[in-house]
Amino acid sequence: MKREIAEKSGVTFSTRTEKIVRKCIKELNLDLPGFTVLTEAASGNYIATPLVAATAGAAKTIAIAKDSKYGKADDVAKSLLFSVSSFGVERDSIEIVKSLSPETIGKVDIVTNLGFVRPINKHFISRLKLPLRVVQSVSLIRKIKPDILHAFYLTNNGVIGVLSSFHPLSFSFHLVVTLQQTLKDSEYSGLLSSCL
Repeated sequence: MKREIAEKSGVTFSTRTEKIVRKCIKELNLDLPGFTVLTEAASGNYIATPLVAATAGAAKTIAIAKDSKYGKADDVAKSLLFSVSSFGVERDSIEIVKSLSPETIGKVDIVTNLGFVRPINKHFISRLKLPLRVVQSVSLIRKIKPDILHAFYLTNNGVIGVLSSFHPLSFSFHLVVTLQQTLKDSEYSGLLSSCL
């Protein structure tokens, strides 16, 4: 019965698959304790992505499964749960969802850029934890290499602008005046001046 479910969803697990997953984790030195990973659970080889994260020690792996022309979400989910034991992964470390709520997105530390997770747009990114948004934004700033970075409000995008260490960096004028007054005598007094 379990083998039929796996085959129906286009999933075939073997000791070879497990060896490949473990070899990749070892060669990449993938060590994920304490992290929550968002990935997809799909048919074919893509069912392995949640197993990679969980096998690498992720505290929680959230796997989104959807119906597609390649397989039904319920079949993929059953196959994934069937394979968990052979990988030596705790069943509770993988959570299978059929949609992504803002609360779910807000829990994750690592996002894989795979089909069922997409689109990764500004609405998706705005729901991520701040450190993840900062890393993605800083990478984008470095890739684009703008002549000047205008970060608007310090309380939101301004923080990302400051953490990018990009110069020259500007803010809206009224905000700069307010910040200079607010931060003048605080422990952060050098923060604003080092950014401008």
